[in-house]
Amino acid sequence: MNPLNVLRKLFHSRRERALERTIKGMEAVIDAMLNPKSLHLDYDQEKEQILVGLSATFVPLFVGWMAEWFTESGGMNYVEMHVFHLDTGPLVFTMQRCEGKTPHELRQEAEARVEQLQQAVDGLRRELDLTYQSPAGAGEEDRV
Repeated sequence: MNPLNVLRKLFHSRRERALERTIKGMEAVIDAMLNPKSLHLDYDQEKEQILVGLSATFVPLFVGWMAEWFTESGGMNYVEMHVFHLDTGPLVFTMQRCEGKTPHELRQEAEARVEQLQQAVDGLRRELDLTYQSPAGAGEEDRV
């Protein structure tokens, strides 16, 4: 068989698979919009967590979108998306890996490190001030 025909056939089958995935994704979105059982939200007061229930057809699509967003955003541990909703105003949607630190924990560590560095700088400044002071009893002309 001609190598160009093989490549055309391969390209065509890949394109068909991509189109089939797109169609399945669209069907899942339509299903979610029309079927109230496709997406269910609940709140666990004990754990203070929002529980999201998705139908079997919608889950792979949703997870795929989220994984793609995470990867394209360059997320190592978490990614954030700032959004605006007409009723609630500005919001931040955050997604993070199960392992690793939350954005809040990372910020707390960074703030603690800044405080440590500031204390180190202040200590060095005090040492420098003492180094450049004149010895006891010396006149003004002896100061550096």
